[in-house]
Amino acid sequence: MSQRTLLLGLDVGTSGCKAALYALDGEVVALASAPLRTERPHPGYVEQDPDGIWSAAADAIRAAIRQTDVQPAEVLGVGVCGHSPTLILLDAAGRPARPAILWQDTRAGAEARELAAALGPRWAELLGAHFPVTPSFAPARLLWIRRHEPEALSRARRAIETKDYVNYRLTGVVASDHWSSKGLAHLVTGRLVPAWPDLLGIHADLVPELAEPHRAIGEVTPKAAAELGLRVGTPVAAGWTDGLASMVGTGTFVGGGLGYFVSGTSDTIGTVVSGAPTGDRRLFEVPAPAGRRVVMGPNQCGGASLAWFADRFLGGDVGRALELAATAPPGAGGLVFLPYLEGERTPIWDERARGVFFGLTTAHGPAELARAILEGVAASDRHIVETIEEVAGVAIERLRTAGGASGGFWGQVKADMLGRPLEATSEQPGTLGSAILAGVAAAVWPDIDAATRAVVAVSSRIEPNPGLRSTCDDVYQTYRALYPRLKDLWGS
Repeated sequence: MSQRTLLLGLDVGTSGCKAALYALDGEVVALASAPLRTERPHPGYVEQDPDGIWSAAADAIRAAIRQTDVQPAEVLGVGVCGHSPTLILLDAAGRPARPAILWQDTRAGAEARELAAALGPRWAELLGAHFPVTPSFAPARLLWIRRHEPEALSRARRAIETKDYVNYRLTGVVASDHWSSKGLAHLVTGRLVPAWPDLLGIHADLVPELAEPHRAIGEVTPKAAAELGLRVGTPVAAGWTDGLASMVGTGTFVGGGLGYFVSGTSDTIGTVVSGAPTGDRRLFEVPAPAGRRVVMGPNQCGGASLAWFADRFLGGDVGRALELAATAPPGAGGLVFLPYLEGERTPIWDERARGVFFGLTTAHGPAELARAILEGVAASDRHIVETIEEVAGVAIERLRTAGGASGGFWGQVKADMLGRPLEATSEQPGTLGSAILAGVAAAVWPDIDAATRAVVAVSSRIEPNPGLRSTCDDVYQTYRALYPRLKDLWGS
Protein backbone atom coordinates (compact mmCIF):
# COMPACT_ATOMS: atom_id res chain seq x y z
CA MET A 1 0.00 0.00 0.00
CA SER A 2 1.31 3.48 -0.87
CA GLN A 3 1.89 5.86 2.02
CA ARG A 4 -1.00 8.16 2.86
CA THR A 5 -0.86 11.70 4.21
CA LEU A 6 -3.14 12.14 7.21
CA LEU A 7 -3.94 14.54 10.02
CA LEU A 8 -5.03 13.52 13.51
CA GLY A 9 -7.71 15.53 15.29
CA LEU A 10 -8.86 14.96 18.87
CA ASP A 11 -11.90 16.30 20.68
CA VAL A 12 -11.96 15.88 24.47
CA GLY A 13 -15.66 16.02 25.27
CA THR A 14 -17.37 15.97 28.64
CA SER A 15 -18.40 12.33 28.37
CA GLY A 16 -15.63 10.97 26.14
CA CYS A 17 -12.71 11.61 23.84
CA LYS A 18 -12.91 11.24 20.04
CA ALA A 19 -9.95 10.76 17.72
CA ALA A 20 -10.24 10.99 13.95
CA LEU A 21 -7.78 10.58 11.11
CA TYR A 22 -8.45 12.72 8.04
CA ALA A 23 -7.16 12.67 4.50
CA LEU A 24 -6.19 16.08 3.14
CA ASP A 25 -9.51 16.41 1.30
CA GLY A 26 -11.45 16.06 4.56
CA GLU A 27 -12.37 12.38 4.18
CA VAL A 28 -12.62 10.55 7.49
CA VAL A 29 -10.19 7.64 7.35
CA ALA A 30 -10.80 6.43 10.91
CA LEU A 31 -12.87 7.51 13.89
CA ALA A 32 -12.74 6.12 17.42
CA SER A 33 -13.82 7.16 20.89
CA ALA A 34 -13.20 6.32 24.51
CA PRO A 35 -15.40 7.17 27.52
CA LEU A 36 -14.54 9.65 30.25
CA ARG A 37 -15.67 9.37 33.84
CA THR A 38 -17.14 12.48 35.48
CA GLU A 39 -17.48 12.82 39.24
CA ARG A 40 -20.09 14.96 41.06
CA PRO A 41 -18.93 14.70 44.69
CA HIS A 42 -21.31 17.44 45.93
CA PRO A 43 -24.18 19.45 44.44
CA GLY A 44 -22.69 21.93 41.96
CA TYR A 45 -19.31 20.14 41.84
CA VAL A 46 -18.27 18.56 38.53
CA GLU A 47 -14.76 17.06 38.23
CA GLN A 48 -12.59 14.74 36.15
CA ASP A 49 -9.24 13.07 36.73
CA PRO A 50 -6.69 14.70 34.33
CA ASP A 51 -4.90 11.37 33.96
CA GLY A 52 -8.24 9.85 33.01
CA ILE A 53 -8.53 12.49 30.30
CA TRP A 54 -5.13 11.47 28.94
CA SER A 55 -6.00 7.77 29.14
CA ALA A 56 -9.18 8.31 27.15
CA ALA A 57 -7.30 10.37 24.55
CA ALA A 58 -4.61 7.69 24.25
CA ASP A 59 -7.19 4.91 23.96
CA ALA A 60 -9.05 6.79 21.22
CA ILE A 61 -5.84 7.50 19.27
CA ARG A 62 -4.70 3.90 19.40
CA ALA A 63 -8.13 2.65 18.37
CA ALA A 64 -8.26 5.02 15.38
CA ILE A 65 -4.78 3.99 14.25
CA ARG A 66 -5.63 0.29 14.52
CA GLN A 67 -8.73 0.66 12.33
CA THR A 68 -6.76 1.23 9.12
CA ASP A 69 -3.26 0.08 10.06
CA VAL A 70 -1.86 3.61 9.96
CA GLN A 71 1.92 3.89 9.81
CA PRO A 72 3.56 6.51 12.07
CA ALA A 73 5.02 8.52 9.15
CA GLU A 74 1.58 8.92 7.58
CA VAL A 75 0.35 11.32 10.30
CA LEU A 76 1.67 14.80 9.49
CA GLY A 77 0.29 16.68 12.48
CA VAL A 78 -1.85 16.48 15.61
CA GLY A 79 -4.48 18.92 16.87
CA VAL A 80 -6.52 18.78 20.07
CA CYS A 81 -9.56 20.65 21.35
CA GLY A 82 -11.37 20.16 24.63
CA HIS A 83 -14.29 21.13 26.83
CA SER A 84 -13.94 24.57 28.36
CA PRO A 85 -13.64 26.42 30.67
CA THR A 86 -12.13 23.60 32.68
CA LEU A 87 -9.35 24.27 35.18
CA ILE A 88 -6.39 21.89 35.54
CA LEU A 89 -3.58 22.79 37.94
CA LEU A 90 -0.11 21.28 37.55
CA ASP A 91 2.56 21.19 40.23
CA ALA A 92 6.29 21.77 39.73
CA ALA A 93 6.74 18.18 38.55
CA GLY A 94 4.00 18.50 35.95
CA ARG A 95 1.53 16.39 37.93
CA PRO A 96 -2.09 17.41 38.54
CA ALA A 97 -2.43 19.20 41.86
CA ARG A 98 -6.12 18.25 42.16
CA PRO A 99 -8.94 16.97 39.93
CA ALA A 100 -9.98 19.12 36.98
CA ILE A 101 -12.90 21.49 37.69
CA LEU A 102 -15.23 21.26 34.70
CA TRP A 103 -17.11 23.95 32.84
CA GLN A 104 -20.41 22.84 34.43
CA ASP A 105 -19.10 23.31 37.98
CA THR A 106 -20.82 26.17 39.88
CA ARG A 107 -19.15 25.93 43.31
CA ALA A 108 -17.41 29.33 42.96
CA GLY A 109 -20.54 31.47 42.57
CA ALA A 110 -19.91 33.48 45.75
CA GLU A 111 -16.25 34.01 44.81
CA ALA A 112 -17.22 35.23 41.33
CA ARG A 113 -19.59 37.81 42.75
CA GLU A 114 -16.97 38.87 45.29
CA LEU A 115 -14.30 39.40 42.64
CA ALA A 116 -16.70 41.31 40.41
CA ALA A 117 -17.57 43.64 43.29
CA ALA A 118 -13.94 44.07 44.34
CA LEU A 119 -12.62 44.97 40.89
CA GLY A 120 -15.64 46.84 39.58
CA PRO A 121 -14.90 48.72 36.34
CA ARG A 122 -11.24 47.63 36.49
CA TRP A 123 -12.29 44.12 35.44
CA ALA A 124 -12.24 44.83 31.69
CA GLU A 125 -9.00 46.81 31.89
CA LEU A 126 -7.20 44.08 33.80
CA LEU A 127 -8.40 41.24 31.58
CA GLY A 128 -8.14 42.97 28.20
CA ALA A 129 -11.85 42.56 27.43
CA HIS A 130 -15.28 42.49 29.02
CA PHE A 131 -16.27 39.07 30.33
CA PRO A 132 -19.27 37.91 32.30
CA VAL A 133 -18.02 37.25 35.82
CA THR A 134 -19.23 33.69 36.45
CA PRO A 135 -18.34 30.67 38.59
CA SER A 136 -16.69 29.05 35.56
CA PHE A 137 -13.84 31.56 35.33
CA ALA A 138 -10.48 30.50 36.65
CA PRO A 139 -9.98 33.44 39.09
CA ALA A 140 -13.18 32.59 40.97
CA ARG A 141 -12.26 28.92 41.09
CA LEU A 142 -8.76 29.69 42.31
CA LEU A 143 -10.16 31.86 45.08
CA TRP A 144 -12.41 28.96 46.06
CA ILE A 145 -9.43 26.59 46.09
CA ARG A 146 -7.43 29.07 48.19
CA ARG A 147 -10.17 29.00 50.82
CA HIS A 148 -11.03 25.32 50.77
CA GLU A 149 -7.93 23.51 49.47
CA PRO A 150 -4.94 25.77 50.26
CA GLU A 151 -2.46 22.89 50.09
CA ALA A 152 -3.39 22.16 46.47
CA LEU A 153 -3.06 25.83 45.54
CA SER A 154 0.35 26.11 47.22
CA ARG A 155 1.64 23.36 44.90
CA ALA A 156 0.12 24.79 41.71
CA ARG A 157 2.63 26.14 39.18
CA ARG A 158 0.63 26.11 35.93
CA ALA A 159 -3.06 26.55 35.10
CA ILE A 160 -4.20 24.93 31.85
CA GLU A 161 -7.24 23.41 30.10
CA THR A 162 -8.12 19.88 28.99
CA LYS A 163 -6.59 20.08 25.51
CA ASP A 164 -3.46 21.63 27.02
CA TYR A 165 -3.01 18.64 29.32
CA VAL A 166 -3.30 16.24 26.39
CA ASN A 167 -0.80 18.38 24.47
CA TYR A 168 1.54 18.29 27.47
CA ARG A 169 1.41 14.50 27.59
CA LEU A 170 2.06 14.41 23.83
CA THR A 171 4.96 16.89 23.76
CA GLY A 172 6.25 17.50 27.28
CA VAL A 173 5.52 21.22 26.69
CA VAL A 174 3.13 23.12 28.96
CA ALA A 175 1.48 25.69 26.71
CA SER A 176 -1.93 27.08 25.86
CA ASP A 177 -3.63 29.74 23.74
CA HIS A 178 -4.82 33.20 24.74
CA TRP A 179 -8.52 32.35 24.82
CA SER A 180 -8.07 29.28 27.00
CA SER A 181 -6.19 31.43 29.54
CA LYS A 182 -8.82 34.19 29.61
CA GLY A 183 -9.51 35.51 33.07
CA LEU A 184 -6.06 34.58 34.35
CA ALA A 185 -4.08 36.33 31.64
CA HIS A 186 -4.64 39.59 29.79
CA LEU A 187 -6.37 38.57 26.57
CA VAL A 188 -4.04 40.64 24.37
CA THR A 189 -0.66 40.55 26.14
CA GLY A 190 -0.97 37.01 27.53
CA ARG A 191 0.54 38.10 30.85
CA LEU A 192 -0.84 37.14 34.24
CA VAL A 193 -3.26 39.72 35.59
CA PRO A 194 -1.15 41.67 38.15
CA ALA A 195 -3.91 41.66 40.78
CA TRP A 196 -4.17 37.87 40.97
CA PRO A 197 -1.06 36.82 42.97
CA ASP A 198 -2.22 38.87 45.96
CA LEU A 199 -5.98 38.45 45.59
CA LEU A 200 -5.87 34.76 44.81
CA GLY A 201 -2.63 33.66 46.47
CA ILE A 202 -1.27 32.08 43.30
CA HIS A 203 2.21 31.57 41.88
CA ALA A 204 3.34 34.43 39.63
CA ASP A 205 4.11 32.08 36.71
CA LEU A 206 0.77 30.29 36.69
CA VAL A 207 0.04 31.23 33.05
CA PRO A 208 2.00 29.03 30.63
CA GLU A 209 3.50 30.08 27.31
CA LEU A 210 0.72 31.07 24.90
CA ALA A 211 0.47 30.57 21.15
CA GLU A 212 -2.08 31.06 18.39
CA PRO A 213 -4.26 27.95 17.96
CA HIS A 214 -2.82 27.06 14.54
CA ARG A 215 0.83 27.28 15.62
CA ALA A 216 2.92 24.29 16.70
CA ILE A 217 3.81 24.30 20.40
CA GLY A 218 5.98 21.17 20.32
CA GLU A 219 6.50 17.73 18.85
CA VAL A 220 5.46 14.23 19.84
CA THR A 221 8.03 12.84 22.28
CA PRO A 222 9.63 9.39 22.02
CA LYS A 223 7.61 8.23 25.03
CA ALA A 224 4.28 9.39 23.58
CA ALA A 225 5.19 8.05 20.13
CA ALA A 226 5.88 4.58 21.52
CA GLU A 227 2.67 4.64 23.58
CA LEU A 228 0.43 5.78 20.74
CA GLY A 229 1.98 4.61 17.48
CA LEU A 230 2.87 8.07 16.19
CA ARG A 231 6.11 9.34 14.70
CA VAL A 232 8.63 11.05 16.99
CA GLY A 233 8.76 14.72 16.06
CA THR A 234 5.22 15.00 14.68
CA PRO A 235 4.14 18.66 15.21
CA VAL A 236 1.32 19.36 17.66
CA ALA A 237 -0.81 22.51 17.32
CA ALA A 238 -1.66 24.70 20.31
CA GLY A 239 -5.31 23.99 19.58
CA TRP A 240 -8.45 25.78 20.69
CA THR A 241 -11.44 25.20 22.93
CA ASP A 242 -14.03 22.72 21.66
CA GLY A 243 -16.50 25.39 20.58
CA LEU A 244 -13.92 27.35 18.60
CA ALA A 245 -12.35 24.29 17.01
CA SER A 246 -15.85 23.19 16.00
CA MET A 247 -16.40 26.62 14.46
CA VAL A 248 -13.32 25.99 12.31
CA GLY A 249 -14.63 22.53 11.46
CA THR A 250 -17.95 23.91 10.18
CA GLY A 251 -16.17 26.27 7.78
CA THR A 252 -17.54 29.39 9.46
CA PHE A 253 -14.13 31.01 9.93
CA VAL A 254 -14.31 32.45 6.40
CA GLY A 255 -17.35 34.59 7.39
CA GLY A 256 -19.88 35.92 4.88
CA GLY A 257 -23.24 35.82 6.72
CA LEU A 258 -22.46 32.46 8.29
CA GLY A 259 -22.97 31.50 11.88
CA TYR A 260 -21.94 28.25 13.52
CA PHE A 261 -24.15 26.15 15.73
CA VAL A 262 -22.62 23.23 17.61
CA SER A 263 -25.13 21.12 19.53
CA GLY A 264 -24.22 18.82 22.36
CA THR A 265 -24.50 18.78 26.14
CA SER A 266 -24.72 22.53 25.69
CA ASP A 267 -25.20 24.49 22.47
CA THR A 268 -22.60 27.00 21.26
CA ILE A 269 -23.43 29.62 18.62
CA GLY A 270 -21.21 32.27 17.08
CA THR A 271 -20.05 34.14 14.03
CA VAL A 272 -16.77 35.58 12.73
CA VAL A 273 -16.38 39.32 12.14
CA SER A 274 -13.75 42.01 11.71
CA GLY A 275 -13.39 45.24 13.64
CA ALA A 276 -12.85 46.31 17.22
CA PRO A 277 -14.46 44.48 20.15
CA THR A 278 -17.69 45.97 21.45
CA GLY A 279 -17.15 45.09 25.10
CA ASP A 280 -20.68 43.77 25.50
CA ARG A 281 -20.69 41.61 28.61
CA ARG A 282 -23.38 39.20 27.43
CA LEU A 283 -21.14 37.46 24.91
CA PHE A 284 -17.59 36.29 24.40
CA GLU A 285 -15.48 38.15 21.86
CA VAL A 286 -12.48 36.06 20.96
CA PRO A 287 -9.38 37.37 19.13
CA ALA A 288 -8.79 35.10 16.15
CA PRO A 289 -6.13 34.67 13.46
CA ALA A 290 -6.07 36.98 10.41
CA GLY A 291 -7.25 39.99 12.42
CA ARG A 292 -10.71 38.59 13.02
CA ARG A 293 -12.72 37.94 16.14
CA VAL A 294 -15.32 35.37 17.04
CA VAL A 295 -18.49 36.66 18.71
CA MET A 296 -20.04 33.70 20.45
CA GLY A 297 -22.07 32.38 23.32
CA PRO A 298 -22.94 29.00 24.87
CA ASN A 299 -26.03 28.00 26.75
CA GLN A 300 -25.76 25.68 29.74
CA CYS A 301 -28.19 22.82 29.06
CA GLY A 302 -28.89 22.04 25.42
CA GLY A 303 -28.87 18.30 24.86
CA ALA A 304 -28.49 17.94 28.62
CA SER A 305 -32.09 19.09 29.05
CA LEU A 306 -33.52 16.27 26.96
CA ALA A 307 -31.07 13.82 28.52
CA TRP A 308 -32.39 14.82 31.96
CA PHE A 309 -35.97 14.14 30.86
CA ALA A 310 -35.03 10.80 29.33
CA ASP A 311 -32.98 9.74 32.37
CA ARG A 312 -35.68 10.60 34.88
CA PHE A 313 -38.77 9.38 33.06
CA LEU A 314 -37.81 7.10 30.14
CA GLY A 315 -35.00 4.95 31.44
CA GLY A 316 -32.41 7.03 29.61
CA ASP A 317 -34.00 6.51 26.16
CA VAL A 318 -33.39 9.82 24.40
CA GLY A 319 -34.71 8.37 21.14
CA ARG A 320 -38.03 7.66 22.84
CA ALA A 321 -38.14 11.24 24.12
CA LEU A 322 -37.75 12.53 20.56
CA GLU A 323 -40.47 10.16 19.35
CA LEU A 324 -42.83 11.45 22.03
CA ALA A 325 -42.04 15.07 21.19
CA ALA A 326 -42.87 14.45 17.54
CA THR A 327 -46.42 13.41 18.49
CA ALA A 328 -47.16 16.71 20.27
CA PRO A 329 -48.32 19.76 18.32
CA PRO A 330 -45.96 22.69 17.65
CA GLY A 331 -46.16 25.00 20.64
CA ALA A 332 -46.62 21.99 22.97
CA GLY A 333 -50.20 22.96 23.77
CA GLY A 334 -49.13 26.25 25.34
CA LEU A 335 -46.40 24.72 27.52
CA VAL A 336 -43.12 26.67 27.60
CA PHE A 337 -39.87 25.36 29.09
CA LEU A 338 -36.92 27.33 30.46
CA PRO A 339 -33.85 25.05 30.12
CA TYR A 340 -32.02 26.47 33.14
CA LEU A 341 -31.52 23.14 34.91
CA GLU A 342 -27.95 24.06 35.89
CA GLY A 343 -28.27 27.83 35.67
CA GLU A 344 -27.77 29.62 32.38
CA ARG A 345 -24.90 31.15 30.48
CA THR A 346 -25.37 33.34 27.40
CA PRO A 347 -26.89 35.86 27.41
CA ILE A 348 -28.30 36.09 30.97
CA TRP A 349 -25.32 34.68 32.92
CA ASP A 350 -27.19 33.59 36.03
CA GLU A 351 -26.05 30.44 37.80
CA ARG A 352 -29.02 30.79 40.17
CA ALA A 353 -31.62 30.39 37.40
CA ARG A 354 -33.59 27.15 37.41
CA GLY A 355 -35.67 25.14 34.96
CA VAL A 356 -39.35 25.95 34.58
CA PHE A 357 -42.37 24.40 32.86
CA PHE A 358 -44.77 27.32 32.39
CA GLY A 359 -48.44 26.81 31.59
CA LEU A 360 -48.68 23.21 32.79
CA THR A 361 -52.24 21.79 32.90
CA THR A 362 -53.91 18.42 33.28
CA ALA A 363 -54.12 18.29 29.47
CA HIS A 364 -50.35 17.99 29.16
CA GLY A 365 -48.56 14.66 29.15
CA PRO A 366 -45.08 13.32 28.45
CA ALA A 367 -45.28 14.21 24.75
CA GLU A 368 -45.99 17.88 25.46
CA LEU A 369 -43.25 18.02 28.08
CA ALA A 370 -40.74 16.54 25.64
CA ARG A 371 -41.81 18.93 22.86
CA ALA A 372 -41.61 21.90 25.23
CA ILE A 373 -38.05 20.92 26.15
CA LEU A 374 -37.01 20.88 22.48
CA GLU A 375 -38.65 24.22 21.83
CA GLY A 376 -37.28 25.77 25.04
CA VAL A 377 -33.72 24.84 24.11
CA ALA A 378 -34.33 26.18 20.60
CA ALA A 379 -35.65 29.42 22.11
CA SER A 380 -32.47 29.77 24.16
CA ASP A 381 -30.51 29.27 20.92
CA ARG A 382 -32.55 32.01 19.21
CA HIS A 383 -31.88 34.33 22.14
CA ILE A 384 -28.15 33.82 21.59
CA VAL A 385 -28.41 34.38 17.82
CA GLU A 386 -30.38 37.61 18.22
CA THR A 387 -27.95 38.88 20.86
CA ILE A 388 -24.99 38.17 18.55
CA GLU A 389 -26.67 40.04 15.70
CA GLU A 390 -27.38 42.99 17.98
CA VAL A 391 -23.88 43.14 19.43
CA ALA A 392 -21.89 42.48 16.26
CA GLY A 393 -24.12 44.47 13.93
CA VAL A 394 -24.37 41.61 11.44
CA ALA A 395 -27.11 39.45 10.00
CA ILE A 396 -26.67 35.72 10.42
CA GLU A 397 -28.39 34.38 7.30
CA ARG A 398 -27.73 30.70 7.86
CA LEU A 399 -26.08 28.51 10.45
CA ARG A 400 -23.51 25.78 9.86
CA THR A 401 -24.36 22.98 12.23
CA ALA A 402 -22.78 19.99 13.83
CA GLY A 403 -23.69 17.67 16.66
CA GLY A 404 -26.38 15.08 17.29
CA ALA A 405 -29.06 17.62 18.26
CA SER A 406 -28.72 19.67 15.05
CA GLY A 407 -30.25 17.20 12.59
CA GLY A 408 -33.43 15.20 12.16
CA PHE A 409 -36.58 16.20 14.02
CA TRP A 410 -34.82 18.32 16.63
CA GLY A 411 -32.87 20.09 13.89
CA GLN A 412 -36.18 20.96 12.24
CA VAL A 413 -37.53 22.30 15.55
CA LYS A 414 -34.44 24.48 15.87
CA ALA A 415 -34.63 25.74 12.28
CA ASP A 416 -38.31 26.62 12.78
CA MET A 417 -37.61 28.51 16.01
CA LEU A 418 -34.54 30.28 14.61
CA GLY A 419 -36.22 31.11 11.31
CA ARG A 420 -32.97 30.36 9.50
CA PRO A 421 -31.67 27.45 7.43
CA LEU A 422 -29.34 24.98 9.11
CA GLU A 423 -26.53 23.62 6.93
CA ALA A 424 -24.94 20.37 8.05
CA THR A 425 -21.20 19.91 7.59
CA SER A 426 -18.96 17.48 9.43
CA GLU A 427 -20.54 15.16 11.96
CA GLN A 428 -17.40 15.64 14.07
CA PRO A 429 -16.57 19.35 13.81
CA GLY A 430 -14.27 19.33 16.84
CA THR A 431 -11.97 16.68 15.45
CA LEU A 432 -12.09 18.20 11.94
CA GLY A 433 -11.37 21.69 13.25
CA SER A 434 -8.49 20.33 15.31
CA ALA A 435 -7.14 18.51 12.25
CA ILE A 436 -7.34 21.75 10.24
CA LEU A 437 -5.33 23.56 12.93
CA ALA A 438 -2.84 20.68 12.90
CA GLY A 439 -2.52 20.95 9.14
CA VAL A 440 -1.69 24.64 9.30
CA ALA A 441 0.77 24.00 12.16
CA ALA A 442 2.44 21.31 10.02
CA ALA A 443 2.57 23.67 7.00
CA VAL A 444 0.19 21.51 4.93
CA TRP A 445 -1.79 24.71 4.26
CA PRO A 446 -0.66 28.34 4.61
CA ASP A 447 -3.65 29.44 6.72
CA ILE A 448 -7.05 28.42 8.08
CA ASP A 449 -8.92 29.86 5.08
CA ALA A 450 -7.02 27.66 2.62
CA ALA A 451 -7.55 24.62 4.82
CA THR A 452 -11.27 25.34 5.10
CA ARG A 453 -11.67 25.52 1.34
CA ALA A 454 -9.87 22.19 1.00
CA VAL A 455 -11.78 20.10 3.53
CA VAL A 456 -15.18 21.55 4.55
CA ALA A 457 -18.35 20.81 2.55
CA VAL A 458 -22.10 21.19 3.19
CA SER A 459 -23.83 17.80 3.17
CA SER A 460 -27.49 18.76 3.78
CA ARG A 461 -29.77 21.68 4.61
CA ILE A 462 -32.86 22.09 6.82
CA GLU A 463 -35.21 24.93 5.85
CA PRO A 464 -37.50 26.56 8.43
CA ASN A 465 -41.22 25.88 7.99
CA PRO A 466 -42.85 29.25 7.19
CA GLY A 467 -46.20 27.94 8.37
CA LEU A 468 -44.88 27.67 11.95
CA ARG A 469 -43.43 31.17 12.17
CA SER A 470 -46.32 32.59 14.21
CA THR A 471 -46.41 29.66 16.63
CA CYS A 472 -42.64 29.80 17.17
CA ASP A 473 -42.76 33.55 17.70
CA ASP A 474 -45.43 33.13 20.37
CA VAL A 475 -43.35 30.51 22.21
CA TYR A 476 -40.28 32.68 21.95
CA GLN A 477 -41.98 35.82 23.23
CA THR A 478 -43.27 33.94 26.27
CA TYR A 479 -39.82 32.44 26.79
CA ARG A 480 -38.20 35.88 26.72
CA ALA A 481 -40.80 37.34 29.10
CA LEU A 482 -40.42 34.69 31.79
CA TYR A 483 -36.85 35.15 33.01
CA PRO A 484 -37.10 38.90 33.85
CA ARG A 485 -40.21 38.16 35.91
CA LEU A 486 -38.74 35.16 37.72
CA LYS A 487 -35.11 36.08 38.29
CA ASP A 488 -35.61 37.73 41.70
CA LEU A 489 -37.38 34.65 43.01
CA TRP A 490 -34.24 32.49 42.71
CA GLY A 491 -32.51 34.59 45.37
CA SER A 492 -28.83 35.28 45.88
